Amino acid sequence: MEGRKEAIVFLISIDFSSKQPIFEQIIENIIDLIAYGEMKPDTVLPSARKLASLLGINYHTVNKAYEVLIREGYAVMEKKMVVIVDQKNHGNNLAFQERWDVKAKNLIAEAMSRGYSREYLLNSLNKIMERIEKGEK
Repeated sequence: MEGRKEAIVFLISIDFSSKQPIFEQIIENIIDLIAYGEMKPDTVLPSARKLASLLGINYHTVNKAYEVLIREGYAVMEKKMVVIVDQKNHGNNLAFQERWDVKAKNLIAEAMSRGYSREYLLNSLNKIMERIEKGEK
């Protein structure tokens, strides 16, 4: 692990009362940590067994989350370690683009059906992006 640091695990939180599957919560937590700069490229994630133990969940749940992160290009497997990669150097990911289109369309359609204007939605999106770029939550 020379030159690499292990991820800060306590930043990952699970809501056991949520209807969202736990593996998806892990994925979202890690993507947020990357987006906010709290998890840098070359960060080594804890082993699936270690993270499962720390979170009090099944090993296979963490393994499934790691598999998705690898498939989506957020991480790679190196010498039996899952390592975060630099997203800015990996270009666009077709799977992400498809997911973005579906989720964004559904959320925008819901907002418009509730009467939110185009201007409000665009301003809101810009504010959210600015906060993320500044590392604000």
